[in-house]
Amino acid sequence: MPPSPAISAQPQTPRIAITGLGLITPLGDAAWPTFRALLAGKTLAPRAAACPPEADPFTLAQATGSVAATAFATIDPAIDLAEHAAREAAQHANLSLAHLPLYLGTSKGALQTLSTHLGDARFNPPSKHAQYSKQITNRFPPHATLEHHLQHRLGITPTHHAVAACASSLVALHQARLDLLDPRRPDDAPPHALVLTVDAALSPALLHSYRRLGVLAPLTPDQYHPRPLTASPPGFVLAQAAAAVILTRLPNHDDTPQPPGTLTPTLTLDHTALASDTHHLIHPAPKLPALRQLTRNLLQHHQAEHAAGRCPPLTALHPHAPGTPYHDAAELTALNDTLQAQSPPNPKPLPVYAAKGALGHNLGASPLVALVLAALMLKTGKRPPMPWLNTHATPPPETHPHLDLTPAAIDTPRHGSHALFAAGFAGHNAAARISHHLP
Repeated sequence: MPPSPAISAQPQTPRIAITGLGLITPLGDAAWPTFRALLAGKTLAPRAAACPPEADPFTLAQATGSVAATAFATIDPAIDLAEHAAREAAQHANLSLAHLPLYLGTSKGALQTLSTHLGDARFNPPSKHAQYSKQITNRFPPHATLEHHLQHRLGITPTHHAVAACASSLVALHQARLDLLDPRRPDDAPPHALVLTVDAALSPALLHSYRRLGVLAPLTPDQYHPRPLTASPPGFVLAQAAAAVILTRLPNHDDTPQPPGTLTPTLTLDHTALASDTHHLIHPAPKLPALRQLTRNLLQHHQAEHAAGRCPPLTALHPHAPGTPYHDAAELTALNDTLQAQSPPNPKPLPVYAAKGALGHNLGASPLVALVLAALMLKTGKRPPMPWLNTHATPPPETHPHLDLTPAAIDTPRHGSHALFAAGFAGHNAAARISHHLP
């Protein structure tokens, strides 16, 4: 079945700035601590290796991919993680969360709450909140449970909740951007939007389901390590994470004269697009036609914007790269082929970063996690190392001459654009491009 046409926002005069960032992962309790850990070459692999050989699969998965703070969650880890990321982003943007439009993108929602009350006692011990939480869970499914508690804790009601497998958070980002650019917006509509994502789906049921589907790395301490972009990736490692960004619609920058010395936005969301191949419930379509179409769409939009002087050059790519044998090689080929076909071609290979190799697979949260990391890379001019590529064979460079898979850390331009891609079960695909502007 041919891919559906890519859905993307048409070029608009207003710019969308990224004014707040929030992130919590197994490697850090905020955005910058996580990024410092990545720059130091830290990954989840040592956590798995430290488990005893006799560790059961759930204990191994929990020890490897959990965020320490979630051990004390009174209701569900997803709720705590989402609140943490949202408050960090709001603090970064110097905004109150009250009355902000909220765009949620989650794959599983508050899944562990549901599992706990279905009889699995290995998540949260009984607490004073258990009865109340059970009443809520009996009324709402996992996604609605997450919405309910976030509304209670943050004082905001979700405007939109995207559930699109592992592309969920980029779908939410796309919708937030479209709404901010909508010319029909009332004049008194808030110029900000909070895009929030979380997945904390370390449940025995989900773990064994993914294992049966053949997408998980082998559940033993010596093999349960993420290795995306290698020649023989074994499958992914499940991990908890939450990320948030605050988007701000800026005034018309073409028609409104700017006084001398006016600061331009430093970090902008320039492009988002969606497509679907609907090939198979689990496996992507051969040659990834939807991803290729998204990449062409993104590159064409970037070339037009760059030629008009509205955005810096493209300087890095963040593929979906889950670490599964049937996806990673096809994705590298699709990205390389599309770069090769553009005119004029890039002057040199583009650095690639696969966040799941360090942080594991955060399911629907992973695309927005990658976007927050891309923003920090642009701010610092540093692409973290990918140490797993040092110890395992990688595809020959001649198979992807337009992509730079250097394992060591790379200095990248701070004045640049990064492109991000996401793919999920059932053919969901999404892409985004962000830019860092310097004088």
